[in-house]
Amino acid sequence: MLVQMDASPFAWLEDRGPNMSLHGAIDDATGMVLGLHFRPKEDTLGYLTVLNKMVAKHGVPRSLYSDGHTIFFSPKHNKLTLEDELAGKQVNLTQFGRPIQSCFLNSLGRHFLSPNERVLG
Repeated sequence: MLVQMDASPFAWLEDRGPNMSLHGAIDDATGMVLGLHFRPKEDTLGYLTVLNKMVAKHGVPRSLYSDGHTIFFSPKHNKLTLEDELAGKQVNLTQFGRPIQSCFLNSLGRHFLSPNERVLG
């Protein structure tokens, strides 16, 4: 299952409250909503909460896809030279990326896609 994750800031409560960001996860193939969560702004906790709800109800996704927000990727993620990569240098993971890699990607062979890696077939 390829899952898209994003957050949308909006006046969801209209004039009854402050603007909030709705964090969500959607199955790319079916469009099914897998998890939603409101937070005051787009943040790591919002995405981790959605991920927790999604995994509990639907299982671990095969791949995650997101925009290039720094919650998901270090601003330096595409700045390594080929020489740096060949020398084994890596960019530090974000607060969201660390649990994703340690809990899902390494142990279960999952893949976290950056925006430029997504290929529609």
